[in-house]
Amino acid sequence: MKILWVVNILFPDVSKAMGRENKCYGGWLLGLADSLKEDGGFELSICTVDAGVQDVQQFHLNGIRYYVLPFNRKNIYTLDPALQDRFDALYRQIQPDLIHIHGTEFGHSLAAAKAGPQFTKAVAIQGLTSIYTYHYDSGIPSRYLQFPTLRDRIRRDSIRRQKKSFHQRGKIEKECLRLVPNIIGRTNWDAGCTKIINPERAYFKCNEILRKSFYSDHWEYEKAKPYRIFISQATYPIKGFHIFLKALALVKERYPQVDVTISGLPPFSTDAKGKILVTGYGKYLQSLIKKHDLSDVLHFIGEIDEQQMKQEFLACNVFVSASVIENESNSVSEAKILGVPVISSYVGGVAERICHLEDGILYPFEEFYMLAYYIMKLFEDVDLCKKISNNARVNARKINDPQKNISDLKRIYCKLIERGSNDHDS
Repeated sequence: MKILWVVNILFPDVSKAMGRENKCYGGWLLGLADSLKEDGGFELSICTVDAGVQDVQQFHLNGIRYYVLPFNRKNIYTLDPALQDRFDALYRQIQPDLIHIHGTEFGHSLAAAKAGPQFTKAVAIQGLTSIYTYHYDSGIPSRYLQFPTLRDRIRRDSIRRQKKSFHQRGKIEKECLRLVPNIIGRTNWDAGCTKIINPERAYFKCNEILRKSFYSDHWEYEKAKPYRIFISQATYPIKGFHIFLKALALVKERYPQVDVTISGLPPFSTDAKGKILVTGYGKYLQSLIKKHDLSDVLHFIGEIDEQQMKQEFLACNVFVSASVIENESNSVSEAKILGVPVISSYVGGVAERICHLEDGILYPFEEFYMLAYYIMKLFEDVDLCKKISNNARVNARKINDPQKNISDLKRIYCKLIERGSNDHDS
């Protein structure tokens, strides 16, 4: 069976072949591709788009055929007819039995969906930008939304405009979901949202496979650093870092030794250039940090790779996901499978991944004081940490079982291909 994936990342093998730096963030796709290519019944091809190439690039690397299509970056959030034609030509060249489109909010996803109407397609839900739009600026004071900084004025890129951009991407997403009748998701949240967008869609559930290294090693209370909190993302409002900072202020009052490590670069800088280039969101974060005197306990460590991320998980006392909306957080899943005590906001699909006070802790996203309470509870209660850790590992290994999930995906593929063949015969 010929399977063609359409993805929005350059896989590491392709990055290397093209002389690019490896910045592959879709670790779950790597694990899935590795598992699928080992099955003799499937022939996997993977296609992505890249503004840095002029012509179609083709590679055959480690058992997978890769295709990189050129596209105009100006059309990232709109339908590009030229790109649709390239997809159509690629489909005719490969003649796939099934086209699996990963992600929905970019213009290339819609181009892939519209091309080759005679081919069977399915869309995998990652996030849902059309729904995220409703929550983008949650908890942010109005004075920071519209051009509060010089950088935002010059670039016309305020929080309010970013929200409008999400709205535009949402239009692309909705059209894509209405065109492709087969949806592959993993939570009740994405099942419900896609049903609202396309009442006629067929829905198939398949959980994700995590990055390989997270299936080995486990968190131990005695080896973790007391009072250390780990945050995996803080760059834009949806990740809720502004909510976390309010909670941190309360925690620091009782635990001045609290230490917070954040992967990625800060959305602000204190040097002269940084003051000019700071975003509205960054300015709001700076105001909270200054107000609550938090700069000495926050440590941004920049972009880190898979192994470094794993070590940060293992070293922390608590992992916090403060998102204002989320489908399913891969960081939460990775923390859980290692046994790291997790506190997450009760939002989207994450809410069904945690059993409160059993294999993690949930709190209403806007109730920062409850987030603070639960952080301090885990600081103080060793037995609760160990209970949550043990239960999290057991639960995560069921949800993110590679053998079961790849088996489920293959079963879905076979069903869709059989259904598609019957449709074409008729």
